[in-house]
Amino acid sequence: MSTEKVELKCRGGGYLGDIKPKFSSCEESIYVARNSCIFQYSTKTGLLLSKYQDSSDLIVGFDIVNLNSSESIIACTRNGEVTAWKAVTHFKTLTKKIECSNLKTFHYLPGKHEDDTLEAIVTYIHKDKTYVALVDISKGSFKKFKLKLKEGVIIGISNRRFFAVADKYKIHFICVDNPGKKNSVFLTEEKNQSAKHFTCLECHAEEEIVITGDSEGKVLLWYNIFSKNPAKSLYHWHTLPVNCLSFSTAGSYFYSGGNESVLVRWDWENTQNRKFLPRLSGKIQHISVSSQSQLVAVSTSDNGIRILDSAFNDINLIQHLVIGENYKCGILLDPRTKALVMNGSVGQIQFYQPKTETLLYSIDVVGQNKLTDERNLSIENTQVIKFAISRNGLWLATVEERKDLQCSHHELRLKFWNFNSSQQVFELNSSIEKPHQNSITSIEFQFLNSDEQKCVTIGEDKKFKVWHKTTVEQLNIDRITWNCLTVGFYKDLPCKGLSFSADGSLMGVGFGPIVTTWTPDTCQLKCSLVYTGHKTNIENLQFGTSNQCHLIVAATKNRLSVWNLLTLTMIWTVPLEVELLLANKLSIHMAVITKSREIFVFSPNSPNPVYSSEEMLEKRDVIAAAFIPTPLYLDVQSKWFERMELYLIDTKKELFSIGIESSDEHWPLDSISDTAENVSLYNKMMPFKKVSSTSVGQRKHLFQKDSSQKVIRKYLDSPVHTMIPIRLSCASLIKSFLVQKNTDIESVDTI
Repeated sequence: MSTEKVELKCRGGGYLGDIKPKFSSCEESIYVARNSCIFQYSTKTGLLLSKYQDSSDLIVGFDIVNLNSSESIIACTRNGEVTAWKAVTHFKTLTKKIECSNLKTFHYLPGKHEDDTLEAIVTYIHKDKTYVALVDISKGSFKKFKLKLKEGVIIGISNRRFFAVADKYKIHFICVDNPGKKNSVFLTEEKNQSAKHFTCLECHAEEEIVITGDSEGKVLLWYNIFSKNPAKSLYHWHTLPVNCLSFSTAGSYFYSGGNESVLVRWDWENTQNRKFLPRLSGKIQHISVSSQSQLVAVSTSDNGIRILDSAFNDINLIQHLVIGENYKCGILLDPRTKALVMNGSVGQIQFYQPKTETLLYSIDVVGQNKLTDERNLSIENTQVIKFAISRNGLWLATVEERKDLQCSHHELRLKFWNFNSSQQVFELNSSIEKPHQNSITSIEFQFLNSDEQKCVTIGEDKKFKVWHKTTVEQLNIDRITWNCLTVGFYKDLPCKGLSFSADGSLMGVGFGPIVTTWTPDTCQLKCSLVYTGHKTNIENLQFGTSNQCHLIVAATKNRLSVWNLLTLTMIWTVPLEVELLLANKLSIHMAVITKSREIFVFSPNSPNPVYSSEEMLEKRDVIAAAFIPTPLYLDVQSKWFERMELYLIDTKKELFSIGIESSDEHWPLDSISDTAENVSLYNKMMPFKKVSSTSVGQRKHLFQKDSSQKVIRKYLDSPVHTMIPIRLSCASLIKSFLVQKNTDIESVDTI
């Protein structure tokens, strides 16, 4: 087994809305934290301007502050590292360490008058308990507040140097400069408090006013907060829990958002004066208001940040990888754009470019408004559960489904989309209602570039169906549509797992524990393979490629097996809890990801993996994966990690890849010397190798014309599904047609 070094690289995903975004004072930029980085985007164009990073640890809080009469970005990581950068020059101006670990939140605290002390309110966990402390970053002092906090701690800071902390049922108001000035109030005086609790809060910048949201969708505005009985006003429109609140800069009105995907603006002196922005792309996670109240940033659960003006008009959208609710379709590669195709927002699929971490576009497959849940009632939306792309990228097949558990109604549609080259969009070509009696588990196009390609679907009704293109006349115009050609089944066994051979002439389908192969055009059964000791149903099938195209790999929940279609025998089998089986048409290698987070890369002809790792995934549970070829290493002699990368999505909705270290380089690593004379731009324009081949005299070719046509007859008489790829035999086939003559070979230099 090889021990090449591969690395894990982040390719996108992870929520941009974990921390509230912040506007610059001039409103020209917005700062967003993701993992260990802070990204600066233009509010006008949405383009990435800068990236700030000083540590690999997770950022728990950041703010835009005025340090030494200059606007700066200050951030704190989970292990207590505080860093500040000057916004204009991007130079690092501060590096400090808070003597506290396992931080949960970090909030910058404005100084008193002209005092330039750098202070912050932090929350941290120690021995399963949550504490709040005042930190003087400049002096390194640390002061803990006497608070008994339980769970679900939420905190807000005011410029008046007070803060509010809520821990589910109770809210605490504390003055920073006078810790004795504090107050604690329960959300409700009722004994049964289990159904109602705090979900968010926000402090007024200049007044002793706090607003809170709860799990019943109510917003409470608290004032006279340090009196014995604080007064409160009720604002109620939301039916689902309130996720976020934000005051305007002057504090005359505030915003609220929740799981209804509706932004609400309130006049807190007039509860009936409201303005709504409905049908946002996801649940609202955070709301930020610029310093001049001219712009509003709304973070949604789909990993997007929408920038609006004060009249709720769209200014821009910052969107990278769309975080969807599920990734049942897995990951595919678009042959045209080389983008990754995955599930996106509800009812949509996205085309994502991982190299630049940009979203190219999304396709609204379902064409329906998203329905939000109601209180104590979950509403089912139509989801895209499967899709496939043809080899040339001109056809897209999608499967959408809606299962309503409250009634017996079941929706299932198969749609075919054709790519319009002139308008550069996918257009709906055919829509088939109820293509199978139950759900569809697999769909795949025949691996051909011709117009005769088929598409096969496998359903839970124990059947597979072959779909083909037909021409129909509509309004005196011939139009291409997709219809069912044939239906296949085998011994009333459940079928799952679908794969086409490298030349598209054969397809494999798993029926129970049996591997079956069929001809797509005639739906003729070619063979059925089963091992008597194996009883578990097949979950996935993959054909080998290149010189291993006669092998087929079958995966069950507890075993991986390989069959030889020439001898109709099993060549090897290993016990393995297979979670995902991955293959690539451009390589002989496959990969298996197990339930215990192990990765094995292997070729079907051998049970010995060429690469394995038990630590690469660590605590990541993979829900979708795919092999994506790299554009740099296309030589068949290259190693597996040089020719492709393994892209994965985990349960945290983060996209990452496993491949060669520094594989983003634009030149082969072993072809560039580290010496000074070999790193210039001119040097990179020159060929890497120059081979001089000289020969004197005559050279006689060692082959003659195949007059009896033995080579071509042997090629045509062989069964199609047993033939090796044509690129391996075309040389000898072409030579058999040629009449060779003796020629003088002159000296020639080749590059």
